[in-house]
Amino acid sequence: MSDIFREVDEEVRKDQTVALLKRYGPILGILAVLIVAGVAGWQIWQSQHEAQLRAASDRYVNLVETLASADAGAIPEAVAEAELDAGYGALLSLRTAAADLAAGDATAAVAVYDRLAAGGTEDPVMRDFARLQAARALLSDGDTEAVADRVIVRLEPLSGGTGVMAGAALELLAVVHMELGDWAAAEAYLERLGEFDLPGFGVQQRRGELMALVRDAQAAMAPEGTAAEDAAPAGDVEAPGADTGPTDDATQGAPGQEGGEGSGR
Repeated sequence: MSDIFREVDEEVRKDQTVALLKRYGPILGILAVLIVAGVAGWQIWQSQHEAQLRAASDRYVNLVETLASADAGAIPEAVAEAELDAGYGALLSLRTAAADLAAGDATAAVAVYDRLAAGGTEDPVMRDFARLQAARALLSDGDTEAVADRVIVRLEPLSGGTGVMAGAALELLAVVHMELGDWAAAEAYLERLGEFDLPGFGVQQRRGELMALVRDAQAAMAPEGTAAEDAAPAGDVEAPGADTGPTDDATQGAPGQEGGEGSGR
């Protein structure tokens, strides 16, 4: 009897399977085709994307090699023909600005950096780097007082962060204010820089050296006697010749003075 029931169950399952395939078979077939097509499409897109990245990289490398040997007049045409994407275009702008600065044309370098910082790249880190480099380019001529306002307005937006760019901005702001003789502002920037943890960049060592210079300058500018008064608690040392009020000796006379007055009488 058990064999009969088993055969009946198998027949029932076969009938159910056939019914399901008739009902959902076309849908399952379509899904299988879509899955295969999706995987194939993804592989094709990825291959094309990698090819585009390699092509863009090759164009950038070729352009850099061309610019290294090209005349100045041919550079704009070579850049236009390269058709670089935004990322490689920003890198090329940084190289161009560095070349301008090396050639002594700080004005051209600052213009390139400012263009990048104003939206010439979508990368926020590169924009911050461009602002920092623009400030450094302005200071390259050595006339800090003439460009101080332009430098500060570029660095202040960076100084509110916590990363490497913020640390570099605070350090440069401190140096600028030291050059201007604003020691209090320089000290404030260095105090903020002390909160940063940037190992491997030598930031805290330079901060200590700059802070020592600031403290030495402040001490040299302090009025005479200020350091001594600050060192001793008030009331511990009497100023020479200070009027401290009458004393017993003052009212009764110094030792030996009484006898002298008596002998005088």
